[in-house]
Amino acid sequence: GYATTSPAQRQALWWFYQHYVAALDEQNGAPFDSTAYPHHAVLAFINTPFDEEPLHPSAVIPQAIYDQQYGFAVFRNRWQDSDDIVISQMTGPNNFRFRHGLEQQLTIWHHNQRRQWGSLPATVTHFHPAADGSAIVGGYGTVPTREAFNAAREAAKESGDEPSPEIILTEPQLWWTIIDFSGASGLDGLVIIIDGPTAEDGAEEDGHHLQWQGHQLQLLGLGGELPSPQSDERGLHLGGQTLRLIDGQPVLEVWTPVAE
Repeated sequence: GYATTSPAQRQALWWFYQHYVAALDEQNGAPFDSTAYPHHAVLAFINTPFDEEPLHPSAVIPQAIYDQQYGFAVFRNRWQDSDDIVISQMTGPNNFRFRHGLEQQLTIWHHNQRRQWGSLPATVTHFHPAADGSAIVGGYGTVPTREAFNAAREAAKESGDEPSPEIILTEPQLWWTIIDFSGASGLDGLVIIIDGPTAEDGAEEDGHHLQWQGHQLQLLGLGGELPSPQSDERGLHLGGQTLRLIDGQPVLEVWTPVAE
C-alpha cells in the first residue's frame, strides 16, 4: 500500500510496520517473504521508505474516518499496543474482487478481544469526528443483508427506479451512534446507540439499556465497568462525561475538536 499513499502517510505505515508487525516477522522468519504473490515482495522492496524516519500515524492519519462512497467507517482511540480500540463497519456494498460490505454490526477490537455490537445507520447524514477518534454519527435505516439488498435493487430496476442505496436503505427514523474515546467516563471507550436497532450480538448481553428524555439508549463500556448513568437538567452523566441533546442532536461535553 505504500505506493498509494502520500509521503507522510508512507512514513506512518513504516512506523506501523516497525511497531506492530516487524517483531512477529522476525519471530516467524518471515521478513520480506513473497507468500503466494511474488510481485508483492518486489513492490514492497521498491516502495518501503528504508531511509526515512518513521512518523507516528496520529500526525497524518485521522483517527475517525467515514468514506461516503462505500459507507466504510473506522474509529481508533490510539496507536500504542494490543489494548488499542479499533471500531469499524462497512454499511455499503462493493463489487471488488474480495467482496466486503453490508456488515450489519460494528466490529470492535479492544483490549486484545474481538466482538460485534451495535451498528451505524445505513444512510449517514451526520458525521462529526473528534481529534481523539471519537465521533457522533447520525442517519437513517438499518443495514440489510446482501441478499436483501440485491433483492431490493432488482425490484428497483424492474420498477424503473434508480437502484441507489438511499432508495433501498432509508427509513424515516433518525438515530445516532456515539463513540467516545475521551476517557472522561472512566473507560477507554464508550459506545452509545440512541433510538437505534438492538445492539446485542446474540452471544453477549452486557450492554446497558435505559430510557432518557423520551429516547431509547443502549450503552457499552470498553476497558472497564460502565459507570451508573445519572440524569439531571444538565444532561446524562456517565462518570465525568455528559451527554446532552441540543435541537435534537447529541453533544458530548468533553470533546476535542479536529484541528482545522
